[in-house]
Amino acid sequence: MDIDDRTNLSLPLVDLPIIKKTARTYRKVAIITMSPSLQVDGTQAPDSSLLKWTVGKRANITDKAQAFEWLSKGWIIKELRLKRDGKTLDQVYYRMSYYLHEYLTAQSLNEKDKQSTEFERYQLTARTIVDDLTLKSKNERSVLLSPLLKQISTSINWTIDELKDADMLPKSWSIAKRMKFYEFVLAFTLLSSSQEVFDWKEIGAHFYSSIGGSKAFDQYKEDFIHLLEIM
Repeated sequence: MDIDDRTNLSLPLVDLPIIKKTARTYRKVAIITMSPSLQVDGTQAPDSSLLKWTVGKRANITDKAQAFEWLSKGWIIKELRLKRDGKTLDQVYYRMSYYLHEYLTAQSLNEKDKQSTEFERYQLTARTIVDDLTLKSKNERSVLLSPLLKQISTSINWTIDELKDADMLPKSWSIAKRMKFYEFVLAFTLLSSSQEVFDWKEIGAHFYSSIGGSKAFDQYKEDFIHLLEIM
C-alpha cells in the first residue's frame, strides 16, 4: 500500500492506493476508501447487520447511502479493484474495518466473561444441591437419580471451554443452551428427589424463585427431554 501525497488524512474519508511493484512494473491495483478515525463515541455500537461480518468477508452493498454512513463512521472500508491498466474499475467490495474488528473482538471477550460468571453461579448452586442430596439417606429414588447426579458432579469442575466441548451435548448447541440444559438437569433432579410425580411447569417453578420460572425451559423442551431420557 502506498499513500498518495495528495491524500488528506483530516478529511472524513480518504482514498489509499494499493500499488503492486515488481522488477518491471509499478501498477495501481486497487483503491481503499476509509475513515481515518472512528466517527462515533465509545457508547455507540455498529448496526446489528454488521455484527455478522467476519474477517475476509467481501460484501456488496447496493444501498449507497447506507454504505457511506458506515464508511464515514469507520465501521467498514471500501475496496475498488482495478483492471490491469490501473485505471478502469473492475469490482467494488466492502470489508470490515479495523474498528469493527476490534469492537467484535471486545464483544466476544465480554460475552465469554459473562458466560463464565453465569456458569460459575450454576456450579455453586449445583455443588450445594449435590452435597445435600448425597448426604441424604440412600433410597430407591436416590439410586435412580445417581446417573444425573454423576453428570451434574462432573459439570461442577468444568471450565466454560470444557462445557463448550462436552461430547454428550449436540455440537450445534450454543453455550447458552448448554448451560440451560445443565440447569434443567439440576432442577429436574432436585424436584425428583422430593416428588415422584410432577408436570413440566413445576420443574422451572420449583427451581427458580422469579416470576415466570415455570416457563424457563420451554424454549428447549423437546431437546431437553430427549437428551434427559438417554442420560
